[in-house]
Amino acid sequence: MKYFTRGWSNGEFDDETSDQMREAYWDRVKSLRPSMPASVKKLATATKLHDAVIDRISWDRRRRNLKLELVLVDDDNLSGSLKATLLYKGVQLSDDEIGLLAERARDRRTTILYNEVDLEEIGPWVHRMLFWPVGEISIWFSSLKLSRTRGKDTAMLGYDPFFTAD
Repeated sequence: MKYFTRGWSNGEFDDETSDQMREAYWDRVKSLRPSMPASVKKLATATKLHDAVIDRISWDRRRRNLKLELVLVDDDNLSGSLKATLLYKGVQLSDDEIGLLAERARDRRTTILYNEVDLEEIGPWVHRMLFWPVGEISIWFSSLKLSRTRGKDTAMLGYDPFFTAD
């Protein structure tokens, strides 16, 4: 994480520094908005991932596609769950990073604390996620498809949430 670090999340900074870090991130997003594809803009500005649970992961190593299915917290609708599906294409992740993501998915206590969307000067987009209770990941990608649906909450049904589709 570049802005919303573990230290920031744990309150290790004074209020002024914490506010400056938050403002720096949103200034960065604002500067990137003109170049953001619609789905990346939606992820950065209109999709609340705080406290989301990873429901399922699909990794296609050959095509470099990663699909995350998340169960989102929906304070307005307690009778159903809101799901987000993020299909990243042109993903740059090592086997160790995929293993870390699978580990976080299998630990049903894990939630997403904070996330950041950014663009490096020479490279693709990056989606960074800070997990509770431990871990973080940066997913480098060239394009993103994002969809949200209402559906049955399967996040706690006990099936293996990770599979590889080579």
